[in-house]
Amino acid sequence: MRKVSSFSVLLLIASLTGCATQAQYTAMVPSNVQLVNHHADTVATSVSGGEKTNPLWTSEISSEGYRQALDQTLRESELFSGVSQGAGSDYQLTVRLNKAKQPMVGLGMTVRLSADWLLTRAADGQTVWQETVDSEYTAKFTEHVIGYERLRKANEGAVRENIRIGLERLSAVPFQNEIRLTGASSALPSQLQ
Repeated sequence: MRKVSSFSVLLLIASLTGCATQAQYTAMVPSNVQLVNHHADTVATSVSGGEKTNPLWTSEISSEGYRQALDQTLRESELFSGVSQGAGSDYQLTVRLNKAKQPMVGLGMTVRLSADWLLTRAADGQTVWQETVDSEYTAKFTEHVIGYERLRKANEGAVRENIRIGLERLSAVPFQNEIRLTGASSALPSQLQ
């Protein structure tokens, strides 16, 4: 009969007895958002469809955590001139999280996330832009040896990618008379020429 190393036993016990942790919004903020345009108006955000983590089950992505990461990314990228909650903004950005596809076990854990993004004008509720944004991220064994921590990192990475992709696509939307161009190579929309 083979002897099992004490490290293997400790690793197995730690992975089976640990508590799942909520994805942290600070780890869901992307740092590499490449914007085409910056919009001169303000935006308010709302996020729904997320789930709170049950410590005895698996790490999840909460609506509040996603919204905090989205707001911070909007502020840092300056895609809009300001970000607020509630009334008084020029636009409303609504993100509806669909159920994330998460693995139960694995050395590399890949989370796939789909979210429906909707931008409306606050004054009249008219839809300006609407798109489903799909993203995924794989947390490798080297990122963390404990499975539930790898799953949390995979959740955070999938959200980072979702926000990055969503904001890059939104920045390419030509608003009427509300665009500051960010690069010499950016072309003026036909309405502004």
